[in-house]
Amino acid sequence: MISNHKKTQGRQKIENKNSSQVTFSKRRTGLFKKACELSVLCGVEVATIAFSNNNKAFCFGHPSVEHVLHRYLHDSSSSSSLSCSSSTSRVSIASVLEKFNKEYMEAVKELKELKEKKK
Repeated sequence: MISNHKKTQGRQKIENKNSSQVTFSKRRTGLFKKACELSVLCGVEVATIAFSNNNKAFCFGHPSVEHVLHRYLHDSSSSSSLSCSSSTSRVSIASVLEKFNKEYMEAVKELKELKEKKK
C-alpha cells in the first residue's frame, strides 16, 4: 500500500511575521558570511545587497559596497549617492542590481552557446 503522507514538513510558507523576520536575518547573515569568505579566500571585491520585506536595504561589501559599485559602474558621480540608508539610493541600487542580472543572463546565454559549439 502506498501512503501519500509526508514524513517531514519540508519547506512551508512562513505565516508568522516575526518568524519571517528571524528567517530573513539568519539567511542574510549566512549570505554575508559567504560573501566575506569569498572575498578573503579568493581576494576579490564583493558587494551584496539584501532587501527586507519592509524595503530596508542591508549591505555588505569588501572593501565597501560603494567602492565596488563605483568600480563596476565607472561613474564617479554616483558614488556619493550610494548609501544603504537613504531612500533615493534604493532606486540606484535597484538599477545596479538590474544591470547585474542582465549581464549575468547574457553570460549564461553565451556559456550555453559555447557549450553547444563544443558538442
